[in-house]
Amino acid sequence: MCFQRLRPQHHELPVEGWYDIIDRLARFKPRIHLSGGEPFVYQDIADLIEYIKAKKLFLTITTNGTLLNEHAERLVEQGIDRIHVSIDGPRDVHDSIRGIPGTFDKLITGLTALTHMKKGMFPLIRINSIIAPHNIPAMHEVVRIAQRFNAECVQFLHPLGVTKQALEQHRILLEQTLNRDLNYWQHADCGCEISDFSDVWYDELNEFIKTTASCAVIFPSFTRAQMKAYYTMDKKFYSLMRGKCAALWQTTTILPSGDVESCPDYVIGNCTKEDFLKLWNTQTMRQLRKRIRRRDFFTVCRACCYFYM
Repeated sequence: MCFQRLRPQHHELPVEGWYDIIDRLARFKPRIHLSGGEPFVYQDIADLIEYIKAKKLFLTITTNGTLLNEHAERLVEQGIDRIHVSIDGPRDVHDSIRGIPGTFDKLITGLTALTHMKKGMFPLIRINSIIAPHNIPAMHEVVRIAQRFNAECVQFLHPLGVTKQALEQHRILLEQTLNRDLNYWQHADCGCEISDFSDVWYDELNEFIKTTASCAVIFPSFTRAQMKAYYTMDKKFYSLMRGKCAALWQTTTILPSGDVESCPDYVIGNCTKEDFLKLWNTQTMRQLRKRIRRRDFFTVCRACCYFYM
């Protein structure tokens, strides 16, 4: 299950702190994505959503779906643009991975309520799921669930592929450049679940995508050679896969404390103490952008979604 649960809890801004941040960013018309952890356990989530939508900003929320039923009606009324729901497979698979019986039924109840209350096409629904190479039938079931609820897309994601050595090298870099330790990457998967990569497995996955609903996609999309290098931790991966990270120009993450990450664990300051625009254009950020332009990627970049965007 997601290693977010292993991360230490941080001081969390009161909702008024988020109002202030939104006020300062609203003129840029950013697309806002509320994620976590689980956003719906935040006690002021309804007020925060209301404030964001009052600014006429595009809003996406990623949720595990267990509290979706309680919020479905208000989400539709508030005009949420997109909901991402994480599903691991049919009931037995999903509950086993989540570690809590009943989570699958709760998310299905929530999706049912949301779908019945929708007025038109919004909120758009996207299903996120991790590739299950040894359980293709579970992936088929995720697609069937998506079709049942008229999902915009099913996005199957590769598990994070990063070695202990890569994490340690990144830890040293953070200490030397920012005087910080690993946070996001602290408990990342060390190695992928597929040690017996084979051409048969690759063919089965591609056949699944070709023959299933058009809404299903694999992200990132690998060639046979790239996928084998990714899952076997081959050092040739970076020569086979030319990443093109645009995150430093297009997105940023604001943590519950107000800390601003240019990319995971690369904290450049706190936007409750410093102006966001100044943080966005600090010397640290300019140097980091130059580094990425010359394709001098970090050791953990291969496991980051932005590396492929």
